[in-house]
Amino acid sequence: MSNAVRIPGFIPESEKPLYMNAADVFVLPSVTAASEVFPLVLLEAAAAQTPVVASQFDTIESIVGPNEMGSFLEPGSVESVTDELERFYEDEEMRRETTENALHVAQERKWDGIAKQYYKLYRSVLE
Repeated sequence: MSNAVRIPGFIPESEKPLYMNAADVFVLPSVTAASEVFPLVLLEAAAAQTPVVASQFDTIESIVGPNEMGSFLEPGSVESVTDELERFYEDEEMRRETTENALHVAQERKWDGIAKQYYKLYRSVLE
C-alpha cells in the first residue's frame, strides 16, 4: 500500500486541478469538526471526478454522505485511514460508483445548475 499512496504536501492553487484529476481518491483526515465548517475542497474533488475519504463530521457527512461520493474515517484514527484506502484500492466497483457520484455532485453545483435551483425556488414563492 505504501507504494500506492502519495502525499504531495502544499500544492499551489494553480496546480490543484492537476493533482485532483490525477488522484484516485482524495483524503481529508480532519481531526476536529471545528476545522471543517464547509470544506470547499470536497466540491473541488467532485469537480475532478475524484471520490472522497473524509473524517466523519456532520458538515462533511452533509456533502459526502447523501451523494455517496466517498466514505468516512474515524477522526484521528490512522487505522481507519488505512482501512478505507485499502477498500478503495481493492474495490473497483465502489471506485467506479463513487467517481460517477462525485461527477454528479459537481454538475449539480455548476453556476447554471445553481441558478436553475434559485429560479425554481423563486417561482414556487411567487405561485
